Amino acid sequence: DYVKTAFLYANLLRHEGEMPEMVRSYERFMQHFAKEQIMQEHISQDLALIYKKVIHADFVTADMAPHLARLLFTGEVIINEILPETAGQAHPCEVVVVHNQLSQEFVYPIINMTAYPQVYSEEYMLFVQDSEGNRYALAEDCGTKLMTESIYIPLIKDYVSGNIGFSLYLCQGKKHYVLIDERNVDYCRELADSPIVREIYKREIRQALLHYYYDQDKISELEDFLLNIHIEVLSMQDRGEVIDFMVRCGMYEEAYQVLLTYGIEHISAKTSVKLCSFKILQTEYAYDEQLLNHCFAAFKASKYDVITLAYLAANFRGLTKEMRNVWKAANTFEIESYYL
Repeated sequence: DYVKTAFLYANLLRHEGEMPEMVRSYERFMQHFAKEQIMQEHISQDLALIYKKVIHADFVTADMAPHLARLLFTGEVIINEILPETAGQAHPCEVVVVHNQLSQEFVYPIINMTAYPQVYSEEYMLFVQDSEGNRYALAEDCGTKLMTESIYIPLIKDYVSGNIGFSLYLCQGKKHYVLIDERNVDYCRELADSPIVREIYKREIRQALLHYYYDQDKISELEDFLLNIHIEVLSMQDRGEVIDFMVRCGMYEEAYQVLLTYGIEHISAKTSVKLCSFKILQTEYAYDEQLLNHCFAAFKASKYDVITLAYLAANFRGLTKEMRNVWKAANTFEIESYYL
């Protein structure tokens, strides 16, 4: 079987210095064997050595990439060496990986007291789960890393999609948790759209994506991203930021609907004026109490333009002092304010 073959090839490679000609004569067979095992996503210490020795840049193909992407982050955990002394007598049957950024747990079977879990993030927890459902936390360094992912990432990343763990790895920064550039922006978008990414982490990704798209003048990508954000799960502060970016993109109708639904909290007065002006012109100055209130809220913050000021002058009813302030501002712009 493949385990015995892997042992033989790995042993040959470990003694390459003593028998280089034999290694060269078997290289083609080892490459074929390595490709077969990668496609079946088999991994062990022996296979990891074979992969390292025989997989070169020109050997990696597009169909191998998704499988190799999972193997790169697979470690070996030998259970009887690390099981806590407090563990009960029930048989350990699974290793569970919990990534801090993901709501979904990943479960890997224990076979012959060995498991091969995949870990993509620097923030995670490992557990052994026994046949009775009890869990025992393991130290993060309890496993053995089998492959060096940085060697292969540039070769495969353009061919990998739908792997949330792989995307998570590519979007992690060392100093700031989410770092976005042209190399990983698509993977960050995948995380932002994924139902298994925790909202607290999505928030960081959304903010980074909004600023990246805008700063790089990728307006069509920004508009598509804004249209697909689930507004209902956002905090008031985040909704305010989304509305601000919608206005920057000229998405006034969409932004105004968000304002109507959730209110003006955490929306800048400057942005509110732009939205009110848009709606006033769209409705041809028709009276709308909610629109009038938004105009006056911005006015109290000393933000207005000719359109919102004319709307206030024609429709505002309030305290004498408030009406006088609107009247004075309207006169400054020579706006008809006879009613006031």
